[in-house]
Order: sequence, then C-alpha cells, then structure tokens
Amino acid sequence: MAPHRIAIDGNEANVQNRVGSNIFAFELLLELEKQLAHNPNWEITVLLTMHPLADLPAERPGWKYVILRPKQLW
Repeated sequence: MAPHRIAIDGNEANVQNRVGSNIFAFELLLELEKQLAHNPNWEITVLLTMHPLADLPAERPGWKYVILRPKQLW
C-alpha cells in the first residue's frame, strides 16, 4: 500500500517568539510527529520559508522539511 503523504505549511510554528496561533501550530507539529514517528505509512513534508528552528522535530524518514523561497517574476 502506498504511504499517505501530507504537506503542511509550518511557517506559523517556525518563529522565535511564539504567541497564540504560533504556539498552537508548534504544539500541533510536535504531537503529529510524535504520533506518526513509528508509522511508516505516513510521509509528512513541512513547508517553510526559512530553515527550521532547533526546537522543531528533527528530520527522519517520513518527516522532512522543504525550504521554499519566493521567486522573481522576471
């Protein structure tokens, strides 16, 4: 069976001074990674505009970060 693949915008969680929705997004990512850590049927890609902060879950098989930067129009 093919793995389930999810891409998540993690920018809300990837801030130094978290408040409100930043805290919620950070805790959600932590719990999602914890729940799926031993389940090979899931592949999670967290999309960021900057490199992940040190307190975000570490990359592992099934959990990775992709840095997307804006491109110039011409």
